Amino acid sequence: MDTALPNFITIGGMNCGTTSLHEYLKLHPDIYMSTPKEPSFFLEGKGHTWKRGLNWYKGLFDGSFRVRGESTANYTKFPAYKGAPERIRRIVPDVKLVYLVRNPIDRIVSHYRWQVYHMGETRSFNEVMKAPRWYVMVSSYYQQLEQYLKHFPESRILILRFKNLVRQRTDTIQRVFRFVGVNDTFYHEDFELAHNQSKDRMVLNPLGRAVAQNAAYQRLLRDEVLQHPQQYLYQPVKKPTVTPEIREKLLEKLMPDIMKLESFTGWNLGDWYE
Repeated sequence: MDTALPNFITIGGMNCGTTSLHEYLKLHPDIYMSTPKEPSFFLEGKGHTWKRGLNWYKGLFDGSFRVRGESTANYTKFPAYKGAPERIRRIVPDVKLVYLVRNPIDRIVSHYRWQVYHMGETRSFNEVMKAPRWYVMVSSYYQQLEQYLKHFPESRILILRFKNLVRQRTDTIQRVFRFVGVNDTFYHEDFELAHNQSKDRMVLNPLGRAVAQNAAYQRLLRDEVLQHPQQYLYQPVKKPTVTPEIREKLLEKLMPDIMKLESFTGWNLGDWYE
């Protein structure tokens, strides 16, 4: 395989449809999308791959494809993760950028469920929202965009709304096709599929977490002495309720950023805060 660098990157946001968009774009015969979906190459530190070097990164893309992309949501988590825009500009200065945004409180709810499922978060949503700085940071979309606007012209950044990817999927996907420069009339039946949904995810309940630390119980499971323990040890990752008090608190923190994004895009984002 001839290796190459990407000529577009989906930079986020987290829990805004990046996995679905990645899967839809890879269906196009002229687009090659990276595996893994999120190389996290342009960031340093634990869990990131800058230290692996440029040849490793180039090896993720097939140069025989005219258009190549990747989708790393960590690129829009400033100031927790810094330096991505600068490194992207240095390595792929002509790259195009795609950024998905959604109702910021809906994103926070989805982010919390992601933390429960992937990171073992056991605190309640209400408890976590007592100090929501991390969640608010990722939902501060204009703050994230500002970091890229210091290095890239507006014409190279396509901002999309998650709700349009859900409700007007084909039109939204084909808009991305036009932006990255491939045939925008392409359609695939798998555009109708949804990806990375959290509604069916299960995690260990308190009993399950307790027995997971018990070696004797683990031997019973391994030897199949106990049948179908899942119904007793697991629980669904439920969607938390956002109380009026929490919503008001979050909006107080988010409104300055929402207003800036509204002004920048010309969108009416009243459905986010009214």
